[in-house]
Amino acid sequence: MRKNRKNKLIICLSVTILILILIFLLIFFIVKNSLPSEIEVSLNEKFPVEYKTKVAFFEIKLKAMEKIDTNKILTKKIHYTYKYFFFNCEKIISVSVKDKEPPKFTKFTDSLEIYLNDEFKEPEYEVVDNYDKVEDLKVTITGSVDTKKKGSYYLVYKAVDISGNEIEQVQKVIVTRESPLKMSNADFDLTSYFPDTILKETKDMGEEYLNQIVLAGDSVYWYFPQYGLFDAKRVWAKPCVGPSNIYTEKIDMQNNYTIPELISINKPKYLILNMGGCECQRNNVEQFIDSYRKFLVDMKEKYPSVKIIVQTFNPVNVKQNTPYINNEWRNKFNYYLVELCDELDIPVLDVINLFKDENGECKAGMCMSDGYHPNELGMKKMLEFIRTHGYAEVGP
Repeated sequence: MRKNRKNKLIICLSVTILILILIFLLIFFIVKNSLPSEIEVSLNEKFPVEYKTKVAFFEIKLKAMEKIDTNKILTKKIHYTYKYFFFNCEKIISVSVKDKEPPKFTKFTDSLEIYLNDEFKEPEYEVVDNYDKVEDLKVTITGSVDTKKKGSYYLVYKAVDISGNEIEQVQKVIVTRESPLKMSNADFDLTSYFPDTILKETKDMGEEYLNQIVLAGDSVYWYFPQYGLFDAKRVWAKPCVGPSNIYTEKIDMQNNYTIPELISINKPKYLILNMGGCECQRNNVEQFIDSYRKFLVDMKEKYPSVKIIVQTFNPVNVKQNTPYINNEWRNKFNYYLVELCDELDIPVLDVINLFKDENGECKAGMCMSDGYHPNELGMKKMLEFIRTHGYAEVGP
């Protein structure tokens, strides 16, 4: 009886041990087969000498028996060791060093503008890669540009390296009319370029309209009260006042206030600006426009009830004038000034055609002997022009 019990116990124990061994072996094979057969490493990434992975409830730490150079694209079988309970095991894993970084475009122009009927030439660009040579990169361009038709066109540049990494860059090409700056002085005209910004001809708004206007700026307006053509109280002007010094130059005939201070105190209904004539001689249109923008934005935000109008520079007579004042530069400043007003939704009183003769210079008899400032006739014509090109809200 005792012997039978002992035999049964031995059998049970043997079966249990066998089951445990089978479970142990089963888990061993599951673990071994679940370990990765491949590992990817990015180019120039540190080589994973130790690699941890989880299998079921086990965390397995694999340790490489050798290293490989990750500065090169390659695939190599590496022996990794790991512990399974008390046993040292081995697994051969294929380690691949791969380039996962796409190429890059350099010196790329996102947007460019060409004129109608001009030949479109693909702009220069460069494409580089972290691994491949330039000649091994494949660049394709999709899209087209019709230079005979105005509009916006989009070209897609795609670069692909040997590893299949790709990048796309979109280039916007705007086909537009010829820039007015390419016109001769005689043909220079901004009216058709900014039809919604330049004030159109209206009925004569009369003296009532003029009496609500303040003229502010440089010596062009400074002469009006000198000739008795405009109320001195509504002329805030001083020679060489411009956007770069408008916050600091005091207006003598207005109790030494600056123009911004006078705007703050009086808040005129209409303010016509003509300033910066001296700055047109300094050959820096970017600085001029930047300063003008800051002033206009500042005034619009602080005094929204003041209706600001910007006047263009009148043409000069170069035969009478000093060499450093010329109509080419005044045209350039006028173009960018009107473009700024178009951006800021500020109306423009464009007097260019009022003063321009068939050569693009100031008409005979409308400018002073310096060839620059409007004379009495020119000032009278300017006031008539103001009355017949009223602010949009004052008449049809």
